[in-house]
Amino acid sequence: MAGKKLPVGSGLIWGALGTVALQVFVLAVLRQKFPGPLLSQGLEAVMAVLAATSCLLATQRSQPFAKSFWRLAAFAFFLWGLAQTLGTYHLYLETIHPQAGPRGIILYFFSFTPLFAALFLSPSVTGQDSRWEFYLDFVQVLIVSATFYLLFLHVPWWRLSEAEWVSRRAATVNFRNFLLSGGFLLRYLTTRSKSRRELYFRLGLPLLLYALGFWVAKRGISLWSNNLGSWFDLGWTLPFLLMVVLAEGWKQERVEPESEKSSGFISIITAFLLTLALPVVALGLDLIRGGVSHPEVVLISSAAASVVVCFFSRLMLTQYRQFKTFALLQSSEQRYRSLFDRNLAGVFRTAVDGRYLDCNEAYARIFGYASREEVLASNVVGDYLDPSDRKERLARLRAQTTITNSEAPMRRRDGSLIWVLNNVTLQKDERGNEYIDGIVLDVTERKLAEGKILDWKNRYEAALQASGQIIYEWRPQSNQATFGGNLEAILGYTPEDLAAVPGLWRELIHPEDLESYAKEVNRVLALGRDTLHIEYRLRNKSGQYITVRDAGRLARDEQGKLEQIVGYITDVTEQRSLESQLLQSQKMEAVGRLAGGLAHDFNNLLTVIKGYCQMASEQPFPPESVRANVAHIDDAAERAASLTRHLLAFSRKQVLQPKAIDLNELIVNLDRMLRRLIGEDVQVETVTAPKLGAVRADPGQIEQVVMNLVVNARDAMPNGGRLTLETANVELDEEYAREHKEVQPGRYVMVAVSDTGSGMDGQTLQRIFEPFFTTKEMGRGTGLGLSTVYGIVKQSGGHIWVYSEPGHGTTFKIYLARVEDAAEKLVRADHSATMIRGAETILLVEDDEQVRNLTHSILASCGYTVLVAPDGAAVTKVCQSHSGDVDLLLTDVVMPSVSGRQVASQISARWPRVKVLFMSGYTENSIVYHGVLDSDTHFLAKPFTPVALAGKVREVLDRNGLEAK
Repeated sequence: MAGKKLPVGSGLIWGALGTVALQVFVLAVLRQKFPGPLLSQGLEAVMAVLAATSCLLATQRSQPFAKSFWRLAAFAFFLWGLAQTLGTYHLYLETIHPQAGPRGIILYFFSFTPLFAALFLSPSVTGQDSRWEFYLDFVQVLIVSATFYLLFLHVPWWRLSEAEWVSRRAATVNFRNFLLSGGFLLRYLTTRSKSRRELYFRLGLPLLLYALGFWVAKRGISLWSNNLGSWFDLGWTLPFLLMVVLAEGWKQERVEPESEKSSGFISIITAFLLTLALPVVALGLDLIRGGVSHPEVVLISSAAASVVVCFFSRLMLTQYRQFKTFALLQSSEQRYRSLFDRNLAGVFRTAVDGRYLDCNEAYARIFGYASREEVLASNVVGDYLDPSDRKERLARLRAQTTITNSEAPMRRRDGSLIWVLNNVTLQKDERGNEYIDGIVLDVTERKLAEGKILDWKNRYEAALQASGQIIYEWRPQSNQATFGGNLEAILGYTPEDLAAVPGLWRELIHPEDLESYAKEVNRVLALGRDTLHIEYRLRNKSGQYITVRDAGRLARDEQGKLEQIVGYITDVTEQRSLESQLLQSQKMEAVGRLAGGLAHDFNNLLTVIKGYCQMASEQPFPPESVRANVAHIDDAAERAASLTRHLLAFSRKQVLQPKAIDLNELIVNLDRMLRRLIGEDVQVETVTAPKLGAVRADPGQIEQVVMNLVVNARDAMPNGGRLTLETANVELDEEYAREHKEVQPGRYVMVAVSDTGSGMDGQTLQRIFEPFFTTKEMGRGTGLGLSTVYGIVKQSGGHIWVYSEPGHGTTFKIYLARVEDAAEKLVRADHSATMIRGAETILLVEDDEQVRNLTHSILASCGYTVLVAPDGAAVTKVCQSHSGDVDLLLTDVVMPSVSGRQVASQISARWPRVKVLFMSGYTENSIVYHGVLDSDTHFLAKPFTPVALAGKVREVLDRNGLEAK
């Protein structure tokens, strides 16, 4: 469309304003004095040239029709400027040599002929086809203009006075000007195109002002006898100024469609009026003057004949062009109809209310109609699943005019569902009625296929997510890698993170594994046929390393050329950890089996050694040397017994006698002993939590745990430091349990032992609970302290956690499950050397002869009646032969032919009130469950001393109401 803002910064406009200002100055100062009129006339010529230049520049901002229009206007104003220049020169000659008779008037008269030709321009046909029609129209304009000139301004010269001729010229030019203005007004009112209306307005308005200015100026000159050089000269200059402004403001952005029928009709009517102009003029002369001279008849007749020839030639050309156009339209219509009918896509046209206006057979087939006629008898609203969908789509179409590639479900004639791809446009006919043109494609099969693909993709992604794996594609040539699957869940990085930094994947590989990784990848690439299988460590986003297994396969293109490696990565950190734990468990089990196998026989030997040592030391007045030697033997046996207990502890084969205990009480009771144990250079701090919950554990074993940890902490602080013992009630939640697989969420009691010693590195932390592993120098440790702690805690159903850094000390935290039972009072064992006596009957069952003889001697010396049985057969004989009561059964647990539990059952059947005391150095779950002794089962661990044996026997006999199990 034409531009609406005036380009006030244009150089032509400023030039035109300066020209007008200069003319005003000349008229105000010189008026009619020489050279005032001459300068005023010259400035009018300059203004005409500026107007012509602005019209010529407007052609550069125009489409084809407007370009031709502005060219004709520029040509007209250039002609007027030339005529004015000649007129100015004629005026100059008159001031030097006055002479009568007009000169140059013919150029003035014909200068606006191109503007008349502009009225005949038609935008309906462009190019060579319309050029001859325009030429004929232009010739007609020239013929009529020349005829008018000869009739009114040339022939009468010889019969009119100078004043009459000037008046005739003014009237003729006024008629021409107003006729031209009227033509532009007519075209402005009859055209539908906004851009063409803008053109007729921008040129018609200055022409109307020019016509009025010319009429006022000529009228003023005749009334006031003014000559050139008066203010009436502005009547020619100001229209040209307006022309410059309006031409400079023109800018056409797009071509608007124009009705060819209406445009051609106006052009033909205008051309036809030219053929009637000359007869009308002849008739007017005859009526006004009473007759027409012979020269005038010849002129009018010749001109009329020429105009008629031009008109009919133009009409013939127009008819020929219309015939060709009609033939092309018919051919185009046939091609369009063929394309319309044979198109595999459904093509339709509907009214806004949903009535079908047209469609092709493909459309009918898509929607399940038998024929096109059946579709036209229906309404498109019925094809929608919901009528409201039609309203929403129509509202959207009104807002956008065109909707492309819109997929929607619709209903076929039989009610079945169909998916279609729509391309629709809202249009208007010549009457302004809206209608909808559209094309539909049946995409039901594609949608079903997409649904299957999407379903498969969702299942694949679900399976991939469930697998917990990372998938990748790596192109060795470009070193570009694409990752997916569980990348973010495993490493914390998104695929975009890795894609943003080329080579980031290799940077995440542990430096120690990078060489082996590169070697394996290069080997696979070099072979070109093998698969990639390698494990390495990767750093996740939080900075921790995990162990992954990488399995890839070479993928090739159609030419067999290596294209990429496709594979998956699995996080095997937990698997490797479990394997390590399994290996450790198997190692512990193997050592435990060895320890258990040795403990039975070894403890029997130690029982005999320690028993006879104590008996020897109790002899009256033994030599001092003998007493000392016996003491050394007893100490060695005790160290051997302690070693055996450690072996059973870390392999979880020892017998625990748990009870509900208060760990605060246990720590406080140990405090004095611990202070003596660690020395004065270590500061001990005990922090006990108030209202600490009770735990079920063997108090002696827990004391052993604390003692071992304290000794370990003391050895880590050779130059002194601070040791902290702490208790607390804690809640271990689901998150903690996820990070520590062996822990169940719940309420626990924590015991923490912390030191400020040398600390440990990561490699040491991984092995601290291994049996026989120690960081101490040779001879200072057995490597069983922490493994014993670990075994006792695990056998007690607890969990141990350690944190340490080199130079920052170590903290051990033990978690034992909290129980609701009230804690029992801790009673220290009576270590009195006096053996307690009795008179009851005891049945001793022991397969080891030395232990059996020692035990019999001890019990007999204490006053008991002892029945001895070495095996199961002897037990049967005792049951058959002994008629009295048996008060206590003292039986070994592990025997070759019969177990202690079987012996207890046999004796309990014979003497129901008998009490049972088991003894053993290794139980093998015969009387315990997972190493834990039932609360009503009495047990004496080997090796034992005579005092311990006598005390335990008396303790069991004195417990009334307890039956053997």
